[in-house]
Amino acid sequence: MLELVNVTKKYRDQCILNKVNLKIEGPALIGIHGQSGAGKTTLLNIIGGLEEDYQGIVKFNGINIKKDRQQYRLHYVCTLYQQVALLSKWSVKNNLNLYSYFSHRQSVVEEKQLLKKLNMNGIKVKCCGQLSGGQQQRLSLVRGLKKDPAIILCDEPTSALDQENAVNMIELLKEYAQKAIVIIVSHDINLLSQYCNHILYLHDGQLDQTNISSPYRLSPMKKKRKRRIILDYYQLLKESFKSQKERHLLSVFAVMFGTICLMLTLVVSYGLKQETFKEIKKIFPQQCISLKFTDRHWLDIQDATALMEANEHIQGAYLNLPYIDFFGISKDSGEILFIGDNTRCAHDELRLLFGRLPQKESEIMLSKNTYERLFGETLSEKTVYGHYQYADQEKRFGFQVVGVVDEYTGMDTIYRNSLDELKIIESLFDLPSVTGDYLMLYSDGEIDELLTFYRNQFPKYEYKEVGANISDQVTVILKKVSYFLYGITGVMLITIFLLLGMTVYLNITEKIKEIGLFRMIGASRRQILYLQGLDILIISVTGGVGGVLFVQMLLSQGSQLLIKTLGFTVVKAIPLLWSMGVVVLMGSLGLLSGWLPMCLLSKVSLIDCLKDQGY
Repeated sequence: MLELVNVTKKYRDQCILNKVNLKIEGPALIGIHGQSGAGKTTLLNIIGGLEEDYQGIVKFNGINIKKDRQQYRLHYVCTLYQQVALLSKWSVKNNLNLYSYFSHRQSVVEEKQLLKKLNMNGIKVKCCGQLSGGQQQRLSLVRGLKKDPAIILCDEPTSALDQENAVNMIELLKEYAQKAIVIIVSHDINLLSQYCNHILYLHDGQLDQTNISSPYRLSPMKKKRKRRIILDYYQLLKESFKSQKERHLLSVFAVMFGTICLMLTLVVSYGLKQETFKEIKKIFPQQCISLKFTDRHWLDIQDATALMEANEHIQGAYLNLPYIDFFGISKDSGEILFIGDNTRCAHDELRLLFGRLPQKESEIMLSKNTYERLFGETLSEKTVYGHYQYADQEKRFGFQVVGVVDEYTGMDTIYRNSLDELKIIESLFDLPSVTGDYLMLYSDGEIDELLTFYRNQFPKYEYKEVGANISDQVTVILKKVSYFLYGITGVMLITIFLLLGMTVYLNITEKIKEIGLFRMIGASRRQILYLQGLDILIISVTGGVGGVLFVQMLLSQGSQLLIKTLGFTVVKAIPLLWSMGVVVLMGSLGLLSGWLPMCLLSKVSLIDCLKDQGY
């Protein structure tokens, strides 16, 4: 039973409906006639649950429809407007299945039979936009009847049809009037008189008849089989993407570009940090401490030997001689390669490309890049000369290169046995003893344990971890550089996602007809928001995944090019945690950018949305 009790509708100062009362018991085919502007369409909107701004009560089966207008529209009402309510860019199949997509229930009426009765069984077009106006109007009716509604509301249903198809549509409505309430609004009084059981006249905001009874009862709603919700949303999103394919693709590429910039920033920042500390380690090796007397006394070779031999983890030692200059090495009388303090201790853990470890003072090894600068790439034993200066004396000493270390060092480097240089200087300048201001000890153990041991065993010395202050300072600088890079990338990402938010807003404004149709059918605000949220999330995640994959391909295929361009090594494979984090970030930013447009969408009035589209 459908009942209207004192239904009043005002628009500004004009009273369109004035305390309308109507009671329809049982199935019937009812016509409503009246002059233009009498409020016929407004009355249909109120009965159909589309209009909520009215006074009075509309009951269906004794329940006020305002308690759940969305479920009422979704399961019980079919509304057919003069303005065709189809999505022109969507396929015929998906237009017909809209009710099922939002109710998540299978149709209980055979679609083919309905199409056949309306001469529509031969449709072979891809989308509804290719159909004529009359075909679209008939298709709208088929879509509504598929859910077997209890109330069918038609506003000028035959306006776009020829005589034959108009008759077919009315006959079909008459057939359904045996089990449902069918209300037809039309200016054609002859049509209404010929087919309708009752004709109501609407004038001065009121109906001339208020009670309509029928010998039949409304048929109970058939139980419908549940559909898979994920499949329904998939179909809706697929059609939405297809209808605005170009804009969606541009949005995906924009997010992908932002992801690429972010990933490259992470890769470059990480690579720069790793390379910087790698070079620091070359100059100041790990597990290395320096020491000197607390009373500024100098250390001699005996002190250095005792300290070096005191701990089994010490691999070598280097005594700094401030009054003796070592300029570097050369081939015979050739150009001198500057060495400075880049003299390292030879030990068993070094990887050799060629030769062996030094065994006496006159034997040394060279780093790979130092050897190549002097002799090219052909590996063999060579002779070089070390250049020393003490006071006003300059002398050179011949060294035999017995090995090449597989290492590219920041500066030219030689390797020799610990303290061998002291013996060379003693003999070269005829000195009774050689002393230095501080000693460096190289260890293969933990630096904290090494410091604890020497502070306990030799408390008369001051100790310091080599390179610790420089590492801390470099860390601070690198953090500032990284923050700067992240800041630039962040500004760019904000710009991209602001543009994405504007795109979402434009999508929503352009899809008002689509959204209005969804709401008219019975989709809830929550379902509409879910669809828009999923739309944005898919764009953002797709762009994020695409950007990550592109950077991964760039690193795996073009890492050498990047190394040559940047001047330092970068990772060849992005860690999985990085990739997942960036994709999650892109998805979150996408949802955040669409939050405001979606909030505006949730406040759009259904009836205003329909009026904007001419319904």
